Amino acid sequence: MLQGNRRFIRGLVTAASLCLLSVSVGSPSASAAEPATQVACSDYTNSKVWQTSAQWSRVSERLCLEWTAASANGYRLVRGRWQFRVDWPTDCSLSVGIPPSGGISCPAGRALKNPSMTFKNVIIDGGWRAGSGAPSIGRCSSQNWYTSRMQRSTYVRTCNGPWMRGTRGSSFTISMSAQGDVADDGDGQKLLGALIRQSWTFPSR
Repeated sequence: MLQGNRRFIRGLVTAASLCLLSVSVGSPSASAAEPATQVACSDYTNSKVWQTSAQWSRVSERLCLEWTAASANGYRLVRGRWQFRVDWPTDCSLSVGIPPSGGISCPAGRALKNPSMTFKNVIIDGGWRAGSGAPSIGRCSSQNWYTSRMQRSTYVRTCNGPWMRGTRGSSFTISMSAQGDVADDGDGQKLLGALIRQSWTFPSR
């Protein structure tokens, strides 16, 4: 179920052409220099339990649309937002997102493993398109990222796209694919899952 304005609808997109995305840690809030915004997000999906011989965590991803209030002339600013989450579920019978990613089990000997994870890098490829315009993609990454349940129950890396201008009835499509390289697991870079995508359309009135 979507969070935020329930009058949005869903759809599909492919993406091409590249730029850099800004990256932040945790759940960012608007600064004094930024306009007040609202955000609608998909559920977290493509959940996986990643582990090494000593560490384990669950990873998942979601995409969002952020927008400002409409100005007097009907325009608003809109941008894509992409998030990579790390946490440690107490119930390992997981079923989250669309489609559900059930059947994930906690690692054997979980009690003997540290609820933490060290990432060599996390890479998020985000795509966006305004209406029927040309699609674009961007990338952001984080290196040497340590996460631990002893310090925080949930970690989120957030990437923000460039601001676009929208009007009543405008549609925007956001897509993403996330991957990571866990230190000491021997697997190298790996994707969370298939590309996810979603569209939102602002009410016509």
